[in-house]
Amino acid sequence: MLIANLGLAEILRLSIPVLNALYPVAIVLIALSFVPGLEQRHRVYPLCIGCTAVQSIAAALPLADDELGQSSRYTMMTGRMAIATIM
Repeated sequence: MLIANLGLAEILRLSIPVLNALYPVAIVLIALSFVPGLEQRHRVYPLCIGCTAVQSIAAALPLADDELGQSSRYTMMTGRMAIATIM
């Protein structure tokens, strides 16, 4: 009931930083699943996911204080950072 009363703008303002922290981790996890032979190397997954999580959380922290109109500009930048993390 609380979420229903917040309104769309407030829900987006709260969810954008969270999604910007989670999407790069999901993208790296999916990309790693396509690389053959990584199942035998048990340290690759935690290392890649950990480094990506630290970077994406650090990039999403400034978004928590921004207004909705400004945060959409940073969303595009964070998406580019996720692609750079994969490469």
